[in-house]
Amino acid sequence: VSLVLTTFCLLPFTTRSQAADAWIFSGQSNMKSISSAAQRSVGEVVAAQSEEYLPIYVAQPGKPIEAWLDPDHRDYKLWTDLAEKIGAARETGATFRGFVWYQGESNAGSGAGQYQQQLTELVARVRKATGDAELPVIVIQIGSATSYSGKDWAAATVREAQRRFVRDDPHAALVTAIDAEIGDYTVHLSQEGAQVVAQR
Repeated sequence: VSLVLTTFCLLPFTTRSQAADAWIFSGQSNMKSISSAAQRSVGEVVAAQSEEYLPIYVAQPGKPIEAWLDPDHRDYKLWTDLAEKIGAARETGATFRGFVWYQGESNAGSGAGQYQQQLTELVARVRKATGDAELPVIVIQIGSATSYSGKDWAAATVREAQRRFVRDDPHAALVTAIDAEIGDYTVHLSQEGAQVVAQR
């Protein structure tokens, strides 16, 4: 897991003479945080690799998982953008190696009990889009917080849903962030916390 998160977050898109290994990254603002933290180590790790890599990145702060699932959601463009990028990568002959998902803070509310089912649906969609029914998935579990709008119980429910999804999916792995430092905001990782999660 450490190699995956450190290697594939922020590689630039370049013209390639051979099919690339594609990794998909999506979620909320903490996804951007871990990508920034990983950037410093990308160069030396990639220098040791002979393969070409294609990162597919779609993330936006403060969005619930419904934005990737519900065609009637005002932010459904998150899913359509992701699907278009996956489709474009398929046309180049890219090989999809994994999907990294870091989201859940915006679902820490009254509907938190639905999160496992929603995550299962999202992963099924991504696998269908890539054409790989066994595409490896890395779920980054949401971290601690001083408050999720006064609903810390709901955050715990989302974390448990993420754990259960990984338990039930033989091609999924979990990265914990519960001990990563939170920054000035109630749910966003600090620079130090982002480094900890990115290294994992």
